[in-house]
Parts: sequence; structure tokens; C-alpha cells
Amino acid sequence: MLWGMRLLLCILLGDLLAAATCFADPVLGKPGNDGSADAPWPALAEIASSGLLKQLKPEDTLLLRAGDHGEITIAGDNDGMITIAADAGAHPVLNRLSVDGRNWTIRGLTITASAAKAPYKGFMVSLGERQTSSDLVIEDCFIYSVLDVGSWTAAEWMAANNGLQLGRNGRGLVARNNYVLNVRFGLGVNAVDSLAEGNVISDFSGDGMRLTRDGITAKWNVIRNCHVGKADGDDNHDDGIQCFLFVTAQAAAC
Repeated sequence: MLWGMRLLLCILLGDLLAAATCFADPVLGKPGNDGSADAPWPALAEIASSGLLKQLKPEDTLLLRAGDHGEITIAGDNDGMITIAADAGAHPVLNRLSVDGRNWTIRGLTITASAAKAPYKGFMVSLGERQTSSDLVIEDCFIYSVLDVGSWTAAEWMAANNGLQLGRNGRGLVARNNYVLNVRFGLGVNAVDSLAEGNVISDFSGDGMRLTRDGITAKWNVIRNCHVGKADGDDNHDDGIQCFLFVTAQAAAC
């Protein structure tokens, strides 16, 4: 009898503690919904700004459906990983993304400055730049300024948005299997003990990657097609990978 009661208790606790999957739909979603597949939340920008993200618990997943999810700022510490990803077969688009805190995974999203209502400068994606952060992961994302650069001048290449940065207030951040296209600087790894692996940095005008802190691992990345140089009026010393310690600013090309 006692064994049976323990088994029942374990089953009930397992149901209570099971990870949840919620949904965000910028077309059909409403803030008063429960986030289920049939009653999704609205676009991610509204979810983040309204505090709905706080309803997610460790190991939960938020799936984004197709559409424009806006400009996103996420900040918060989680005791376990929370994942924000594309729903199956969907292609959600973000205008810009900033993530700070602890235990967030971003997966399978498109982030592009071309979707923004107003132009902006700098990085399209920043992790761990604004506050102390750890265990942030971005993977399988497509990050680009615009798709068609066939008519770009040297000045337009030099004014292009930057791609992705693992920021200066982070530790143990990961950028994995992302595709970064048509940017000024591609991937900045500025966080201690971080990892950049399997990323493609294609068509850039500054540096493909910058590694500026101790303990960084960069492996299996593809860096290709640097546009614009000194003859075009660009004073940047272009590198596929540029290494220097941020704290000392002593550059050492590698």
C-alpha cells in the first residue's frame, strides 16, 4: 500500500513538474490567452514587454509562429534553461534581439534590420551586453541586414549593421550554427569562456569575427567574402578573425 502511494505521488508530481510548451502568434494571438496551441499569446515583443515571459518555468519552450515578432528585449535569470524557438514549419521574424540574464536558448529564428520600422545602427543580435549574464545560447538563426546588396556602394557596406555579439558582461555564452549575412562586423565574441562553433559569416566589410576575451573557443566556422578595403576609403584593418584582449586593447591579428 505504501509503495503504491509513493508511486502515485511520483506520477502526480511528474505531471505538475513537466515542462510546458507555449505558443506565440503575431496574427491570431492575444495577451489574455493562456499560451496554448489553440489560444496563443501575441507577438514576442508584446510578450516580453508585458511580463508574460515570467510565466515560463525552467525547461519550458515558447514556440513562435510565422509573422513579425518585433524588436525584442529579454532580461531575467532562470534556474533552468528556457527555450524560445520557431514552431515547426514556421518562419518567425524579429527586427532586433537583446538577451541578458541566465539560462535562455534562442533557436531557429530570423533576425533582420530590414524588418524594422525605422533604421538602426549596430548589432542586430546582442547577448549578455547590458548586464551580467551566463548560459545564453543562440543557434540555428538567420541574421542579415538586407538580402539584396547587388547595388551597394562602399559607403553602404561600411554603414551596414553588425551581426551578432556575445557581449562584454557575459560568461559561458554560445553561438552555434548561425548564418550571418551582409553585415559590417559579423560575430563579436566578447564574453569570457564562450563558444562560437559552426557559424557561417558571409559577406562582410569589417571583420568576420572578433575574439576579445580569455577562454574563448572558435571552431568549425566558415568566414567568407570580405567587401571593401583601404582603397575604398575603409580604414578598418579587415580580418577573417581578429583577436585582441578587450581589457588591454592590445591588438594582435591572428
